[in-house]
Amino acid sequence: VDEGPYRFGRHPMYLGLAVLLAGGALALGAPALLLAAMAFVAIVRRVHIPHEEAQLRQRFGGWYSDYAADVRRWL
Repeated sequence: VDEGPYRFGRHPMYLGLAVLLAGGALALGAPALLLAAMAFVAIVRRVHIPHEEAQLRQRFGGWYSDYAADVRRWL
């Protein structure tokens, strides 16, 4: 998939959730929620994304590697 939101970043759902959490923290004036957003990004970046991308490389090989080289991870 290289159309729609996936042409700008490989993980638009994770990005959307992070922005939603950070926006909610700012709107509510809740620093704890901002910390939760930062923790979410850290966990996703270090645990989930590498695991998912390894599975995609294994399954789709060179096609996914080419896609990953052309499209940034976040934005």
